[in-house]
Amino acid sequence: MDRVLADPEWGRTFAEELRDAEGIDRYTSMSQSTDRCFDTAMWDALQILIGRALPKLDTCPILGGTPFGERWRYDKPRFLTLEQVCALAEQLAALPFDRLVDAYDARALAEACNGPWGRDNLFCLKDTYGAFSLSYFPGAAASGQAMVLYRAENSRPQNPQPM
Repeated sequence: MDRVLADPEWGRTFAEELRDAEGIDRYTSMSQSTDRCFDTAMWDALQILIGRALPKLDTCPILGGTPFGERWRYDKPRFLTLEQVCALAEQLAALPFDRLVDAYDARALAEACNGPWGRDNLFCLKDTYGAFSLSYFPGAAASGQAMVLYRAENSRPQNPQPM
């Protein structure tokens, strides 16, 4: 982690190589990917649902943390301290998927995800959220690992600026 924070360009290269080596793309669900890297177009939907279900969350598990360095693809990478990772692991473990379903907002999801999101679409998030809340964050917390998060794919239509 120290090396990534000291040399963000090295971190970007490392993250891209890891992503490529593990065959991760925007269609890979979190439950299909490894414990180190995953990426999915469903991040926007999860961000909205988690934010609505846990409005007092100190750090967003998707776009939270402290931005550092230059843009990696669509946004600056974000650093989550071990303390933030542990707090998120605890908060997400206490947030069952049913509460995300209760937080459903068709309009907000349609805007964020560039298209209609019916209630039935929420259940495609269940495995992804389970891996995210029951494996990824708790695994990092139990291992004493801080995190770097970044958007490797962009599910929103926009014209990204060159890096």
